[in-house]
Amino acid sequence: MPDPWGRVLDAGTGPGSLTWLASLCVDSITAVTACEGMRVTVDEDVSQYLDPVTDQILVGNWQDREFLRGITFDAAVADYLLGSVDHFAAHFQNRLLRRLHESLRPGGWLLFAGKEPEDLHAAGETPRLILDAEALRHAAMGLSGQQLYREVPMWWVLEELSNAGFQIHKYQVFPRRVTAKKVNWQLGWAAEEIAKITDPMLRSGLQQRHEALRRKTELSMALRRGVLF
Repeated sequence: MPDPWGRVLDAGTGPGSLTWLASLCVDSITAVTACEGMRVTVDEDVSQYLDPVTDQILVGNWQDREFLRGITFDAAVADYLLGSVDHFAAHFQNRLLRRLHESLRPGGWLLFAGKEPEDLHAAGETPRLILDAEALRHAAMGLSGQQLYREVPMWWVLEELSNAGFQIHKYQVFPRRVTAKKVNWQLGWAAEEIAKITDPMLRSGLQQRHEALRRKTELSMALRRGVLF
């Protein structure tokens, strides 16, 4: 990695990635989100760590060819960005990687973090509870007419990064520990999406399912300890 990092692009910003970048030696940070709500969250949580002269938080969609056109960076961070692309720009995941390549100067670096798709056939009570919480959110989003978030496997990412012109220097898979806090976060998000469903009977049924999963999560000793999944 460059040291200092120079001009940095946080291509799908959030409080985690932007707080981390603000702690590094950089010339400037351009943080991008497609969601106005996330811009507000990031501004509230992280703006105190940013330089108001050199750093900026922008709302934009990488599908817009005019967005940041002609501007290049020394390094870019894509932190859990690829899985969210379908929600904001359907079927744009491979083209997003090409846009990121275009946004880097020759010799620039991309740091990429993502998540493997869930194993939908995982056996056991706790894995099933984790999957059911995420499935409830997906169902609510689909039933309210929204595009879903969609994770892709590492083999796809490596192949498409190469196709986009990147040279892969290193990659690694890390285990993920899921706790009750994480599952409750998923259920909280699911509740927000369920509230958007206009059919009252359908909304009521999903709310009952939500409450059942919430109770199971509270009683799960495994999730209190945390499980690798």
